[in-house]
Amino acid sequence: MTLEITSIINSICFKHPELASSILSEINLAETDSSIYLNDDGEYKFDRFIDIDDIAEVKFFLGIDRLLDEGLLSEIDWKSDLADVEYCINLMFKLNNIEDVSVEIPEDWDEELSERSFADINENLLNNTPYQILLIDIDSDSYVFGIELNTLK
Repeated sequence: MTLEITSIINSICFKHPELASSILSEINLAETDSSIYLNDDGEYKFDRFIDIDDIAEVKFFLGIDRLLDEGLLSEIDWKSDLADVEYCINLMFKLNNIEDVSVEIPEDWDEELSERSFADINENLLNNTPYQILLIDIDSDSYVFGIELNTLK
């Protein structure tokens, strides 16, 4: 299993270690049991086009898609606006039982959604919290992100 997906799962599941363990076990089974990730038609069971013969890619996206299913990651289209990002972040805080933190993106942030938007949220809105947004590159035109502990504080 790639270190990257293991690290992502452990980082995002900081409040859910049992879930992290379950997802990691499921990913390990994918090497020997394709029913973990294939539907009855022999296609990847999540709505995503991947090379099912590339087990590293399968494991990576299986981890990402399981975290998305649990609500611990969000995926939004590149054309989304900052209000969508704000909603997703606050929902993830709620799903992690983090009641004392929320994000309110100022109205004067009229920038187009970009990787810089997520850095701005970390630097300006979450800078006084123990959390930060982890943006995950899935080589797509969408943004996948979750909440993790900021270990640099």
